Amino acid sequence: MVVVLMITALVGALIMQGFLYFAGLQGASERQSARLQQQSQLRSWLQDSARSLVNGADGRWSELSPFQGAADGFSAIAYVGLTYAGGVARPTGVQWQLAGEKDGVTLRYRETPLDSERNSEWYRLRHWPGASARFQYKVDEEWRQEFSANSLVNQSEGDLVLPYGIRLTVDALRGREVITVAVPVHPLAYRPPGVEP
Repeated sequence: MVVVLMITALVGALIMQGFLYFAGLQGASERQSARLQQQSQLRSWLQDSARSLVNGADGRWSELSPFQGAADGFSAIAYVGLTYAGGVARPTGVQWQLAGEKDGVTLRYRETPLDSERNSEWYRLRHWPGASARFQYKVDEEWRQEFSANSLVNQSEGDLVLPYGIRLTVDALRGREVITVAVPVHPLAYRPPGVEP
């Protein structure tokens, strides 16, 4: 009888230990899946934003710089913003900004229709505790910390107003995250269509 109780207790302990081990593996898997989903969503937002960039505008917005980039973020003119829900598309000013905080860095986004006088609220997209981050911009074959159309005028290939790519690098506690997206828009300055006589 004592032997049966000992064997039953041992089997019960092994089963309980197996359940606890499995629960730990499942929790770790869910955390990893959530991190990958956040990174994938952030990549998707940055790609969608890059796809809608424009290399200039007509009318009263023709004097605006289509793109200004620095290590802590960029501002640009986009065909539509990330919050576009259909209907008539209007040129929109978009801003991506890395905001340093005492406990890490936060990526923020906002958009303002160009025909509006007021700025919209910032969306807090992601926070990395204890991290540092920076944007870089691809020009020719190199990545630069800053991009300004004014500093690149009269290059051999024309007036470059958009970078060829945008890279976000985050040095976080859990390692380095690098998100690189191409800017599939014609990078040279927009020229309005001419009227032939």
